[in-house]
Amino acid sequence: MENNKVIVNLRECDGKDILEFKLTEDNNMGIDLNNKDQTDLRKLFYAIINKAMSESFEFDLHVESDYNKNLYIDISKEYIKQLNNELSKIIESIPEDLKD
Repeated sequence: MENNKVIVNLRECDGKDILEFKLTEDNNMGIDLNNKDQTDLRKLFYAIINKAMSESFEFDLHVESDYNKNLYIDISKEYIKQLNNELSKIIESIPEDLKD
């Protein structure tokens, strides 16, 4: 079964480095990589788990063409790789009767 792709954009906005997850057509959730507040990260994980209950998917990182912070690019690539690994384990472990 082929997984759907959820696009994750790494970009800069107003001087902040943002990982933006396009979970649905009308639901973009971003993580400010420069902010220590974890509230948005918790909200994102909740939305990811909810989406995993109804479909299989994986994240696909896109780096905006004018983004040039190599450290954040490398970290984001590894983060998305690890997130995809964990997500596949979660999706496989969801009992069929709990899936939407």
